[in-house]
Amino acid sequence: MEFKTEARRIGGSIGIIIPNEIVRRENIRIREKITVELKRGHTVGEFFGLTQRPKPTEELMKEIRE
Repeated sequence: MEFKTEARRIGGSIGIIIPNEIVRRENIRIREKITVELKRGHTVGEFFGLTQRPKPTEELMKEIRE
């Protein structure tokens, strides 16, 4: 089961909200132990590689020669 949600401040912690539709469909009960797989969303800059530092010309030339 995969869904998107947003991390929120809950007291002194950060938590996520599981949508009611999924709670019903998966029959999740209060205090039931579940496993959550965490995948971060990517920013547009990461998608296009804009946040990466450019490699020096010498390093690029070395890679080309190899």
